[in-house]
Amino acid sequence: MLTTTDIDNPTKQTCRLHFDIWYFINVAKNNFNPDPLKLAEEFQSVEWMDLVKARQLVTDKSTLSALDFVEANYFNN
Repeated sequence: MLTTTDIDNPTKQTCRLHFDIWYFINVAKNNFNPDPLKLAEEFQSVEWMDLVKARQLVTDKSTLSALDFVEANYFNN
């Protein structure tokens, strides 16, 4: 999934648009142990969180729509 976020903070960021690529994978929590060094090389930031915490952090509509899509299609309610 791809979402975009408009950026309007010219004093700190020269970019005007962020592209976020979302990967959703089904893994067993107890068997999943990613290499932190590889994650640090590949991503600016990474964190595992549940949908409740994600919604608290998200401020743009496109990412909220992405979370709605994921919840509706990949989680049993």
